Amino acid sequence: MWTAGFVQPGAGFLISVGTLLVLWQGSSAVSTGSLALEDLLAYFLYLGMFYGPITELNGLIDSIENIKASASRVFSILNLVPSIPESTNVIDPGILSGTISFEDVRFSYQAELPVLLGVNRSIDAGEKVALVGPSGTGKSTLTSLIPRFYDVDSGVIRVGGIDVSRVPLRKLRAHIAIVPQETFLFSGSVLENIAYGRLDASREEIIEAARRAYCNDFVMGFPDGFETLVGERGARLSGGQRQRIAIARAILKQAPILILDEATSSIDPESEPGVHAGLEALMEGRTVLIIAHRLSTAQTADRIVFVEGGRIIESGTHAGLMVQGGAYARMHGDASFYSVPASA
Repeated sequence: MWTAGFVQPGAGFLISVGTLLVLWQGSSAVSTGSLALEDLLAYFLYLGMFYGPITELNGLIDSIENIKASASRVFSILNLVPSIPESTNVIDPGILSGTISFEDVRFSYQAELPVLLGVNRSIDAGEKVALVGPSGTGKSTLTSLIPRFYDVDSGVIRVGGIDVSRVPLRKLRAHIAIVPQETFLFSGSVLENIAYGRLDASREEIIEAARRAYCNDFVMGFPDGFETLVGERGARLSGGQRQRIAIARAILKQAPILILDEATSSIDPESEPGVHAGLEALMEGRTVLIIAHRLSTAQTADRIVFVEGGRIIESGTHAGLMVQGGAYARMHGDASFYSVPASA
């Protein structure tokens, strides 16, 4: 900034020159007897009192420039135009049910590299569906299209029987809760991080959501309880504790649709029972889509959908798919496939 490169050095130079001039002139006057030494010392005292406000003013100018630069960055974010626009033909459906349907859905991040090639599938309200398959076959993409993080290239996705492109984004996303593999926490308190799931929730509702997510056993062990600061990105918490806070958020949101992006893949064995218990409480009565990289997770689902090459090639229960002896059964026999969770 120009203040740091010019004003600050310029002010420092003038202060130094002024001090040298007073010292030079004062020394000459003292040597000739026209000025008493104590008067010269008084001049230096007054000079320090004069330069003090100038130094403070210079610091204030520098602070103002820093504030202007920060404000510019903030407003550049606030003025961003969403890449997913609201439809000009939106309708307010009221409360959406948990039914989901994909009708010949096609999507690609780049035109020459298609990711989904005509997906057709219906999911009933309250059904728990596991999406399995090799890495990079479109499982995460499929779930990202439901809350319209991306828009389909062609085809239709319906929630509660209504095309998601016609539902206001805020309304649509209010009906969907997501527990990601990597939980993002703010540097505030445990209470504030859980409250992010529903900003108008009362303290009692937040604490009840934490209890159902099995957070109380570690939160009440902190000296400040729910007012404990978690640090940037939850640095003061373990992976399992962060994950349970994410589950508490989703419980608090009370959304009819739940997306779990391998919510237990990165936690330690000690925390896993508590996280699983929290997930069981969260999934109750909801339509659940699970991106599964662990066979044990997939086997708990009502239905397993095998995604490969951008298409759904198999669907059924664990037992039924094993009897078929297809892609799922072959993958089930490959123990190394699930050794390291992968992004879909």
